[in-house]
Amino acid sequence: MKKIAMVIGILSVLATSANAGYWTHTPNIYGGGYTSTYTPTYNTLMGGWY
Repeated sequence: MKKIAMVIGILSVLATSANAGYWTHTPNIYGGGYTSTYTPTYNTLMGGWY
């Protein structure tokens, strides 16, 4: 199950464009696995948050 979540996270990163924000993956101390957080960035060319 953890591997599936990691693969989905990696595919999500690869599927987004360079200006679409970024993902951070933090290892969980208790229970193992990772917590993924998406941080959008403001795109000045398109005029919005992506």
